[in-house]
Amino acid sequence: MLLRPLYTQAFGGDSDRQIALSPAMQAAAPNVANWMLLHVNRADGLRQAEILTAALRRAGSTVDVVPLPGSGLFGHVASNRRLGDPAWPGTAVVDQWVDRILASRRFFAGKPAASMPV
Repeated sequence: MLLRPLYTQAFGGDSDRQIALSPAMQAAAPNVANWMLLHVNRADGLRQAEILTAALRRAGSTVDVVPLPGSGLFGHVASNRRLGDPAWPGTAVVDQWVDRILASRRFFAGKPAASMPV
């Protein structure tokens, strides 16, 4: 695997530790109610999104999985760099998702943000 040295540097070489640090292993309730997972056409990223999506849904979360333009490692890097750029299609997708989630919430005057569901 091309990225193994990068992952080992970030997460260590112990497979039990790597599993414990996996986002999918942290997906159990209580958790955030709504998730958006973005991916480009990249086999490992899509596989990771599918695993995390399944874990989050088992825990009762709503998950939107959104493919973005691009493929492979270069598409992944480009997505990271361009998110927020109004000219990039992924930015509009994220903005629309955030607007939809926030519109579904009830905001009460005087209530602290921490008391509102996410």
